[in-house]
Formats: sequence, C-alpha cells, structure tokens
Amino acid sequence: MDRSERSAFHPMLEGSPRESHESSAAAKWVVGLAFVIFLSSVRWEVPSGIGGQERTLRYASVVQGDIVRGITAAGTLEAVDTVEISSQLSGQIAKVMADHNSMVREGDPLAALDSATYEASVQEAKAALKVAEAELEDARAAIEGVQVRYDEALRDFEAKSSLSRGGATSPREVDRARAAAQALAAELASTKAREQVRSAQTVAARAALTRAEIDLRRTVIRSPINGIVIRRSVELGQTVASSFQAPTLFTLARDLADMRVNASVNEADIGSVQVGQRTTFAVDAYPGRSFGGRVLEIRKAPHPVQNVVTYTVIASALNPDGLLLPGMTADLQIVIQEHHDVMVVPNAALSFDRASGGRGRSVEPGKGVLWVLTQSGGLAETTVSLGASSDSLTEIVSPDLRLGEQVALGYRD
Repeated sequence: MDRSERSAFHPMLEGSPRESHESSAAAKWVVGLAFVIFLSSVRWEVPSGIGGQERTLRYASVVQGDIVRGITAAGTLEAVDTVEISSQLSGQIAKVMADHNSMVREGDPLAALDSATYEASVQEAKAALKVAEAELEDARAAIEGVQVRYDEALRDFEAKSSLSRGGATSPREVDRARAAAQALAAELASTKAREQVRSAQTVAARAALTRAEIDLRRTVIRSPINGIVIRRSVELGQTVASSFQAPTLFTLARDLADMRVNASVNEADIGSVQVGQRTTFAVDAYPGRSFGGRVLEIRKAPHPVQNVVTYTVIASALNPDGLLLPGMTADLQIVIQEHHDVMVVPNAALSFDRASGGRGRSVEPGKGVLWVLTQSGGLAETTVSLGASSDSLTEIVSPDLRLGEQVALGYRD
C-alpha cells in the first residue's frame, strides 16, 4: 500500500474509539476466514513410510506354530473300578476294621457283625445233621435185617415148592411160604424207601450246616478287591437290615492311579468325537495344570435335560501322582483336529480389510485376504489359501506368504 492509499484510510484511523474497536474486530474476522480457506485447500495424508504405518496400524509376524481345535465339555472324575460293599446279613456291627483311605487287599476284613446268633445256628445245624445221619444208619440196619428174613423166606418157599412136586408137602404149605416171602419182599422195599428218605434228610441237614457256616463267615465283611476305601458309611453298633435293600457300608476303588472322566457332550458336538482322540482336562484344585487322556467310549444313550440333549463320553485320566480324586469336576477338552509346526497367522489378520477401513470382505471358501507389509513400507493385498483354524490362529497353506513377514491386524485405537 503506497502513501496515497495510506492517506486515504487515515481519516478512518483517526476516528472515535468505538469506531476503531469495531474496525479491529472486523479485520480479525476477515483474517480467520482467509486462514480456513487456506486450510481447506491443503490435502492431509498419513505418511506412507514405515514410521507412519506403525503409528496407525497393528501388525503381527507370520510364525510357525500349532493348530489345535477341540470341543469342551464338563465332566466328573471317577475311579475305573468302584465297588460298593454291603452286608448280606442283618445284625449289629460289632467291629469296624477299615476307615477312609485304608489300603486293603482282597479278603481283608472291613467290618464284622455280632456272630452269636449265627454261631448258634451252626451248632443247631450240626446237631440236626447228626440226627439225620443216625436215622440213616438205622434205616440201613433195618434193611439188612429185613433182607436176611426175606432171603430165608425165599429159601423156605423154594424148598417147599420142591417137596410139593414130590408129594412130601401139601400145596397149602407152599402157598404159605410164598405169601411169607412176598410180605418180606414188600417190607424190604419199604425199608429201602425209608433209607432213601433218611439219606435225603442227611443231605439236607448237611446243606443246612453248610449254609449256617457260610452265614457265620459272612458276619465278617471282607474286601472283594485290592484297592482303597474311598467312603465308609457304617459305625460301630449300627444295626444293618438287609431284608429289602442292603445298605452300602463301604465304597472301594480298585486303583486311583488310573481314573476316568465321565463327561457330557452336547449333541451338536458329538458327531466330531471319536474313540482314541486325545483329551486334556483341568480341575479347580490345581489351577494352571493340565492332565491328559484319550477317549475310551461314546455311550449312545441320550440324556435330555430341559430340551438340551447330551451324550456321555468316557475319557481316560492318568493319575500316577495321586493328585486327582473321585468326584472332582473336570473341564474336558477333546482334541478333534491338530496340526503341528505349520505357518499360522492370528485370526484378526484375516478379518481386517484396509480398503474398507476395518472388517474384511467375504471371499470364496478356503481363501482369505491378508494385508502384508512390504519392504517399502506400504501394504500389499494378498489372497492366501487357508488350512485348519482354532479360536485364535489359522493355518496358511499358500506359498505366497513367508515366515517372518508382517501382516496387518487392524487400526490402533
């Protein structure tokens, strides 16, 4: 602005204070508007170098890892062979010889009933057997006596028959001899029948004695297996009544070093479960520790509960250290697919699409799109073939990707 122009504005500058303030505010507004117009004409961009990308995107390296995919189920730990011990007799518990966690061998006594009544039954059966044996001997002796008289009568009949043919004896005498022999024959048959009855009674008395002796032995409740007592439900002096349903007195486990998991698998997952698949499980008693096993059995009986159908899957559970106990709740994972030492990327890399500003676009099945960081600092869109997938990782089977390359995961918050 030259001197003449400045002199033209001079009268305004020399005006009143109010006019001078209003002119200053208007000048500031004009300057601000011009600055906004200037900014709108400039194109702002995120730097395309590596440093700029690191400020706006998150990356992950393509690495070699394992893909493990499985299904989860809740289960309960059980001993492989559990035996519930009851009493076959009724009576009062007189002795308790085993307690919780007692290690027992087959035949070891666990408890004993009061045996006085059963001892008396044995003595009574022995006496009855002696009576039966004596009656049997008497019957046998009677047979011998009748047999002698019958033989004599038979010889007399034969002699008189011979004399009658020579006329030395009358036919009447022969008839009497025949009748006597027939009567003794009938008596002999009857005596033999009584001997058979006495013999049967002797067998019955001997069986009764055997039964009484068995009952006496059963007053001592013994272990049928080698194992450990995991539950004791009997106390000294308790009365046991086995008339209708025998109560459980002891529960024995054969070997806690080899247990099993009884798990409930949802019907939507049961089709993927096969015998022999590897399993892992954890229990609340040992946080962070995992135990292994294998699927042993898939039971076909359904268990519907509130419109939810589950099936029982039995898995082995090795317990060499004795840490696992029956009844523990196990969070079981059945491994239905696993690939080791394969090239993997996080699943987030496959769901990111820079072109759309976030979520990935859909592609054909078995394919995926990755945004790979180039050496120049840019991003290259790469379509890859996908393999197995887990909750966090996906296998890449395409040769277009190499270990160590960086793939974009998404924008930083």
